[in-house]
Amino acid sequence: MRQNRVIETALAEDTLLARYNPDANPRLAVGYADCFNLEIDREISFDEYVLAFYTSRIFKLERWLLGVLLRATATDDDAHQLASGAAQAYSFWTVEARQANQLLMCDKSGSTRSWLMTSNAADTDATMLHFGSAVIAKKNRRGEMSLGPVFHALLWFHKGYSKVLLKSAARRLARGR
Repeated sequence: MRQNRVIETALAEDTLLARYNPDANPRLAVGYADCFNLEIDREISFDEYVLAFYTSRIFKLERWLLGVLLRATATDDDAHQLASGAAQAYSFWTVEARQANQLLMCDKSGSTRSWLMTSNAADTDATMLHFGSAVIAKKNRRGEMSLGPVFHALLWFHKGYSKVLLKSAARRLARGR
């Protein structure tokens, strides 16, 4: 199965994550949102994608870290429940919104959002996998809305890690598990 490389694109306005995009939402003067895409050359159901994402090897490492550091545990069975729509929470996140092909998760602190979506690739049987994040600005000590210096220092890591997560889910889908 051929997998294209992960590319970063603008976030479409009709997505669940778009409400947190400061480029498209004038009331958000400060914030961050991104969108990464990867095309797979077969049809993938949204449930398959969600399950593959949250049970991929790299995400299992994140699950373990969240369990150790925040006592926010999750299992593969929990991922099945989330993928099927039977669960409203997963590890450190709760479901904020869901559509047939999209899932928007909010971390328990309310600071970040995580978003998954599938769409049909143009004129093919391929599926486009989408993954994005949003970070909500907070007031700093001066009372100004800011993402803060830690966010800016780690943005390169976030972007790289987002690509790794998406590729890891695609590899899991390619293996058919």
